[in-house]
Amino acid sequence: YRSQLFDFSAEKSTIYLYQSKKIVKLTELESKFLDYLLTYNRPASKNDLLSNVWMHQTRLDTHTLESLVYRLRIKIEEDPKNPKILVSKGKKYSITNFIA
Repeated sequence: YRSQLFDFSAEKSTIYLYQSKKIVKLTELESKFLDYLLTYNRPASKNDLLSNVWMHQTRLDTHTLESLVYRLRIKIEEDPKNPKILVSKGKKYSITNFIA
């Protein structure tokens, strides 16, 4: 997946950040999370993510999801407190400005 901000490869579990010119290695779960958001192609709720990334059918504590988002933003965002790539709108998460 490509955008104006990054180039992401789920197969290699990497994201190349154009602005900082660095390659970031992702964990399998981080890669699966980004791949789902990019494939889903619209904002995803916490329940969508827990069901489709973690494959849990029952409602879980969302701390696991929030921790993953926090760790991922530290890796990929220039300013994790003001994210430009992994954004949340209301109670949903999405990836901005990508080209499938």
